[in-house]
Amino acid sequence: MGGFWAFSAVAGCAGLFVCCTTPAPMDLSQNERLYQRTEYRVSVPAERAAFLGPVMDGRRAAEASGRISQHVLSDASWAQLPSVMLDAIVRDELATSGVFAELRPRLTPDTCLVEVAFDRFDAAVREQPSGRQGLGGVALQVKVHGVEVAGERPLLLERTYAEEIASEVALQPPNPRILLGLALRRAMLRMLAELDQTSVGRTQAAAAPVDPR
Repeated sequence: MGGFWAFSAVAGCAGLFVCCTTPAPMDLSQNERLYQRTEYRVSVPAERAAFLGPVMDGRRAAEASGRISQHVLSDASWAQLPSVMLDAIVRDELATSGVFAELRPRLTPDTCLVEVAFDRFDAAVREQPSGRQGLGGVALQVKVHGVEVAGERPLLLERTYAEEIASEVALQPPNPRILLGLALRRAMLRMLAELDQTSVGRTQAAAAPVDPR
């Protein structure tokens, strides 16, 4: 009799563990299998604080290709909207990297203004004659305005950071969500490195020419 109750207790605990274990969310900002933080850190501390506006979705409807069949994961397949995921990631990367002294919740005359939008956010599988190909691509459009001077904010930086990663053609290609996360990480590393190198968060930052791209 005691063996029966012992077995029941063990089975009950195992069932509770299974019920309480949930799969990792399909969310770049919360799932480290999909996106790993860059861990970028500046070598020279910044003096300027910044305000980051909401990350904006600037995508347009993609044009269909008649040559290659491509299945793009819809926004509904993610746990959150792409703009929400990217907003969380950009805020975290800016806050931890040190490219600005701090991120503030409100825009004030003595803070820099950072604006980020994206016009590409793709996780897709392409059908090829000899198999399938995983694809991940992202494009971040970044503007940084300096502190207010005589009622105006100089434009310190305007860049587009675009990355695409395509797998080899195979019968079972890599998860396109992971490829998108890798592409995003590359774009973020480029963005943080340039924000650091151009000293937009430091007092000696000067207005820069607009990116021609």
